[in-house]
Amino acid sequence: SIAESRRRNATLHFALGLLLPVVYPLTILLAMGIPQDKRSDADVQDEQETINEEAAEAEAAEAARKLEQTLPFGPSYFKKQAKAENSALKLTYDGTTVSVRRVLDALPEVAVVEVENGDGDTRRIRIPYAKIENCQPG
Repeated sequence: SIAESRRRNATLHFALGLLLPVVYPLTILLAMGIPQDKRSDADVQDEQETINEEAAEAEAAEAARKLEQTLPFGPSYFKKQAKAENSALKLTYDGTTVSVRRVLDALPEVAVVEVENGDGDTRRIRIPYAKIENCQPG
């Protein structure tokens, strides 16, 4: 063998050659550790945020659907009014009647409307659907 031709201890080199294929892989395994999930913490956190956002959107849609079923003047009514050319309304909420010039937006929980002040000026207000008592064209 090569060890003998170079005048080395043949028994020692035989034993090292026999053990090296077993010991070297074990050394690497212990030194490098057990492989773990290769996703970084940021990826896991982004995935969790996406799941949470989807759940929140689903909850908001469910809440809007339930609100729509329980209220006579819900988001779909005000969405139709927002698309209409003339969306002037007489709206009663919390015992107060206001003259609505136009409906600007219908959010899941509130209607955004433009109302007239006594001075002839206009301002935007948000009215929760649950507080609307009556709504008439006008």
